[in-house]
Amino acid sequence: MGGTFPAGSIVSVTASGVCQRDNGTGFRVASWAIDGGNAHPVSTDGALALQVAMNSSHTVRFNEVPQHELSLDYGAQLAQLSLTPPTIQGDDYWYDSSEAVTYVGRILAGAVQVVGWSVDDGPLTPVGPSSSFNVAIPNMSASHVLKVAISVSSDEGCESDSCRSAAPSTVYLNTNEPSGVTITIDGVPYPAFVSFSWPTGSVHTLSAPPTIEGSASRAAFSSWTGTIHSGDPVISFTVNGTTNLSLDYRIQYKVRLSFEDAVGNGISPLEVTLHGGNSTVTLPENSTAWLSYGTKYVLSSAIWQGTEVAESGAADTFLVDSPSINVLPLMVYPQSIKVEDPYSIPLAGVNVHISTVGGVVLSAVTDANGVATLDVPLGLYYASADFLGISSTVWQGSVGSHSLTLTVDLSYPVMGTIIPLVILPILLLLRHRRNEVNVVHEVWLRRSPSRTFNQELGPNQRE
Repeated sequence: MGGTFPAGSIVSVTASGVCQRDNGTGFRVASWAIDGGNAHPVSTDGALALQVAMNSSHTVRFNEVPQHELSLDYGAQLAQLSLTPPTIQGDDYWYDSSEAVTYVGRILAGAVQVVGWSVDDGPLTPVGPSSSFNVAIPNMSASHVLKVAISVSSDEGCESDSCRSAAPSTVYLNTNEPSGVTITIDGVPYPAFVSFSWPTGSVHTLSAPPTIEGSASRAAFSSWTGTIHSGDPVISFTVNGTTNLSLDYRIQYKVRLSFEDAVGNGISPLEVTLHGGNSTVTLPENSTAWLSYGTKYVLSSAIWQGTEVAESGAADTFLVDSPSINVLPLMVYPQSIKVEDPYSIPLAGVNVHISTVGGVVLSAVTDANGVATLDVPLGLYYASADFLGISSTVWQGSVGSHSLTLTVDLSYPVMGTIIPLVILPILLLLRHRRNEVNVVHEVWLRRSPSRTFNQELGPNQRE
């Protein structure tokens, strides 16, 4: 991109210091150069502005480098002592892809203790008895999630002394996706990567968020799995020995559907239904919905003008792998209806009506060429044309686009109606013009020096 500017003017060139950040991946501007000259390093997450003197043509080049994000879950934030500063100061926690990152955590004491750590849902690395522990990431060639598992000792959930004195049991909680989700346990928020030491027989309530929203993606609750299986995000259970619970979420993307007829013109069906996996999704009016990642959806129903117009082929099937706009064809076909008289002369301004198989009547008026065009579901319909009380009707029984001609039979009674309507104005116009001539002629006679006023007028001059 560029532009043309007056010689001697000063042009301001701006660029964003960081861009295209999504799901832990993005870019930053590392340097800029003019006309292939020396590179000027920059480091900002805000706007970058250059002033260029237009004493000649110039080329400004911005050098971008890839970046990735390090995400810290609740436990990692709780135990954090230090962390390699981000590439851009204050831009937590984004790093150039070549950078190495070191995290230093502390061992917690009391009821909350650190059990171990893991990166990207890898195996748990237990921590030793020292006061701190280190996690080294050799390079940030991809986004990473650092989790620090914590253990909580508590006698919550007991209503009796015998319960409080019972042998403790361990309850392990984890989540598959997304990393760092927070759940509410007995009214207190915790990370979903935590273990509890609770008395056997104690009762606890766990509540997971139904959805974790993003701009174009989100995580939707799927189920609790492990020792307890439930499709409800809120569960209550009694501790009865070691318990393993995993919180399962499914990733969804915002997907918008648009629809077109057989020749690519946009149309808007009123009712749209998709089927994918084991679920059925009904789309709202804006045809935008959250759909599950990795799922193949098929358009199972689309109602337009009272008729089912969804196709059953591969064209109406799509796989969700990112936020997207999908264009789906429907069985709606443009129909061209030409109206003419028995002598093949096009008739303009004629009302054309099409009755669809869904019982909807569509209407249009023929243009100067005697043609009316309408979109029709399936292409099955009755078409009729009305002209001066005369109707002509035809049935189109095959699916697809068609060009039909309707002939309006102008019989003698009709012509008898048309002719007076046409001839009478002509006669009146001639009559009017004749009177104008006589008046002028009469004025001319009165002013003529060669005649007297008592001269006898001819028979055509006395009106």
